[in-house]
Amino acid sequence: MIKAIIVEDERLIREGIAGQVPWKELSVDEVRTAENAETALTICREWRPDIIVSDIRMPGMDGITLCTKLRELLPGSQLIFISGYSDKEYLMSAIGLHAVNYIEKPVSPDELNDAVRSAVNALEKNRNMKTNALHLLLNSRDGVSSDPAMLQTGGKESMLFFVAVLQGHDNQGRTEDEIKADIEAVRKKLSECSLEYMTDFIADRRAAVLFSAEDEQQLDSLYRDRAFWQSLAGGADSPDSLFIGIGTKTASADGVRQSYEAASGALKCLAFKGWGQYAYSGEAYTEWNTGIAPEVLADFKKSLASGRGQHALGILAAVYKQLVESNALLTYAVRSVYYALDEAVERVHCFDSAEQDEGKNIKEHAETIRELHDYLCGKVHRAFSDEDTQKNCFTVNRITAYIRKNYSDKMLSVQSIADSVFLTPTYISGLFKKKTGKTIGQYIQDYRMEKAAEFLKNPEYKIYQISDMVGY
Repeated sequence: MIKAIIVEDERLIREGIAGQVPWKELSVDEVRTAENAETALTICREWRPDIIVSDIRMPGMDGITLCTKLRELLPGSQLIFISGYSDKEYLMSAIGLHAVNYIEKPVSPDELNDAVRSAVNALEKNRNMKTNALHLLLNSRDGVSSDPAMLQTGGKESMLFFVAVLQGHDNQGRTEDEIKADIEAVRKKLSECSLEYMTDFIADRRAAVLFSAEDEQQLDSLYRDRAFWQSLAGGADSPDSLFIGIGTKTASADGVRQSYEAASGALKCLAFKGWGQYAYSGEAYTEWNTGIAPEVLADFKKSLASGRGQHALGILAAVYKQLVESNALLTYAVRSVYYALDEAVERVHCFDSAEQDEGKNIKEHAETIRELHDYLCGKVHRAFSDEDTQKNCFTVNRITAYIRKNYSDKMLSVQSIADSVFLTPTYISGLFKKKTGKTIGQYIQDYRMEKAAEFLKNPEYKIYQISDMVGY
């Protein structure tokens, strides 16, 4: 995102430049104006524009003095001077400040457009060079960039740095336009911060942002600005929310990689903090390595079997609270807790194949404990949302149990199964297909093949024997 400010005491000229230059076409996203240097300086301290278009002779502080101050405040900014005087002294001052152009009044639209275009090109070239230097530094094995000095803002040698790593959601199911809008929103928020920064988009839905400042107090002000980090992270339930890891502060460009690694390590806290949050490096977490307590699992199963859905949800809430308040990472042990709870729900209630596939995907790819908790709570809610659910699932469970017990019977059929549960073949066929995604015949065949595969592992069995053993 590129921002520009126009500093001109004559209103008609100021408004003319603001309204006639095709800023958007020239890749300038936002433009503000100021009627004097003092107002401009106040705006620039807060807003930090990239391009300054300034008159030279103005009441009070002149444009040269203003831009001398801004060169210190915004060393990477591009300066364009406009003046009604072709004064050699002013021209030399403009050259000394490395201005992009010095345009005499009356201002030629084409000349001003060319000057803005040159300023934008210079900004993009400078940003690309810094991004490349940052990328080399973050990805070099020895932690040393080919040119660490490139990270110094405005060529200054005494700078302070820290890296923040932004991680986004899996973009599966989102359109390209939505993803672009998310990235642009992040860039806009970053542009409002009080420090110089550069970004490097890296793999695995992550971006590294390097913040720098010459003054320690200024750097620390943003580093500890919790409102800024919360705003950048977004809302917890929003699909465009982020999780942010904030690395250590360093006084050298060579220490940037260590800050990056510290920020990446802080991303582990996503597991218990959840999306739309942030974590500083060094925050405490727990490598959870125990499964669910047997008595808790037994109570959960009992509540499901007896139809006490609210009690089951209360158990899930207690498990979630314990894990989150323990700052538990999403270890295999934590996932196994939710696998055990999910299996308990599956044993008592039936879900169709689509729901089972969705559940498998969530359990395998969830990045936060909250995602696992919400998934399982939703499953319990669905299990108890229909008065007939328990009865229907009980029937399906009885059917599968009968098949597993009698799969070796060559006379096993839909009719014999229907007789065992005292229902009609048509009714149980429709119910079974709806709840499992398979016909009863398919389920029998799949189970027989599963058992045959087990028997084949024993070399003592012949093929014809196994065929007979599984009901063929």
